[in-house]
Amino acid sequence: AISKVLEWADARKTKLRFQNGDDCFVFGGDSQDKGIGDIRFTKMMLVLKKDYPDRVQLIIGNRDANKLRLTSELQEHCIKDDKVLTDASFPYWDPPDKRVTPQMFLDKNAPENGGSQNNAA
Repeated sequence: AISKVLEWADARKTKLRFQNGDDCFVFGGDSQDKGIGDIRFTKMMLVLKKDYPDRVQLIIGNRDANKLRLTSELQEHCIKDDKVLTDASFPYWDPPDKRVTPQMFLDKNAPENGGSQNNAA
């Protein structure tokens, strides 16, 4: 078992299950930016929630919320729009002097990390 509550449901370690019939599981968020395996982990959490909808609670963390903006900002028409690239109104929960616009990210990061010399931008 990997915990007192959860265990692997299969030998390949691709799915989780509860050890007991009355346990609950609350994940406190920030599933992203942990390193290799982020997507695999997030998918496992979503499957666990689907399998046990009344026993699993997933709370979104600030790192998870930050990723929500990527679906709109990385659309081709957005990455070619100066207004979108320089919009400093988001993320609204950060103080204005701490916000990073998409253009600031592109300028700061190397091409292999998605920087401005990356073909997508």
